[in-house]
This record gives sequence, C-alpha cells and structure tokens, in this order.
Amino acid sequence: MGVRILYNSSDGMATIYCSTTDIAFGPVFYDGDNHEADERAEAFIKWLPQDARRYTDTELMQQYTAWLAQEDAFWKREDAPKCDDCDEPIPEGQALCAACLQKAMQ
Repeated sequence: MGVRILYNSSDGMATIYCSTTDIAFGPVFYDGDNHEADERAEAFIKWLPQDARRYTDTELMQQYTAWLAQEDAFWKREDAPKCDDCDEPIPEGQALCAACLQKAMQ
C-alpha cells in the first residue's frame, strides 16, 4: 500500500491518493507540452524527500510550489538556444557560446 496516481486521460488530469485509505490529496496535475499529467504526478512523488502522506496539506503545497519552480527552470534551460559546437545555453540570436567563439577566433 502506498501513494498512487489517479489519471483521467480524456481530461488530461491526475492527482495522487493513498491506497490504504482511498483518499485523494494534494495538487491536481495537468497534461503539458512535455509530459502527461500522470508522468508529472509520478515525477513529483519521486522528487519529494519523504512519503507524500507525511506532509500536512500546507507543507505538501509548499513542496509542490518548490517543485513547479524547479520544473519551470528546467524547461527554460532545455528550451533555451544551444551553442552549435558544445550544446551550452547561449543568448538568443547567437550560434556559439563565448568559449567556442573564442576557440574559433584563434
């Protein structure tokens, strides 16, 4: 028994529940550009330092807010333009990072 995921694929929504008490709790996850709601819920559960059932509602929502911020930062890095040579993030409109540009100038 443990934390499980309820997923409705037609609505693109998921939530978590305790399979011991059959009570749903925590945030609702939605399908996104990169992952379906059940995958996002699973990632959140794995990200938590301890079992999701150990948190109060307020603590779980604080954890969820921190996870959303981390997820958003990850996708911003993933979606950022990359250097043609080394795949490091670069400013919009450039082809090479500063290090690769310096190497090319030598």
